[in-house]
Amino acid sequence: MTYEDLVEKIKKAGGRVTGQRKIILQQLIKHQNKLQSVDELLYACQQYNSAINLTTIYRNLEFLDGLQLIYKTNIDRATSGYKLINLETHHHYMICSSCGKLLPIEHCPMSDDLIKAAEKEGFTISGHSMEVYGTCQSCS
Repeated sequence: MTYEDLVEKIKKAGGRVTGQRKIILQQLIKHQNKLQSVDELLYACQQYNSAINLTTIYRNLEFLDGLQLIYKTNIDRATSGYKLINLETHHHYMICSSCGKLLPIEHCPMSDDLIKAAEKEGFTISGHSMEVYGTCQSCS
């Protein structure tokens, strides 16, 4: 997803693209293939604008999550990680617990059996996610 795509979606939703939000978006784009913790994102953004604080980061992540533009998952038990959603494709990820690198799982593991079981119970599936945690080749 490009910066222009993000700006367009934010404006269509009635949001503003402030200077601080621009920096946050640029950092999310720069690290599209890696989960970033709030602390990592804060540190990277403060290199461009020292006025950006933790509240600003959380507020913007909440806003972007509400627009379904970011993906949030756990890096470990205590830390959440964030990345931009690739709207063109549906992915599940293998996540390196050491460096946060994301490796896409090309095939969606959602089985026809699970879909049929949900239908049998009258359950309407609205979405799903799957993450596999481990150590990437570089960190092994």
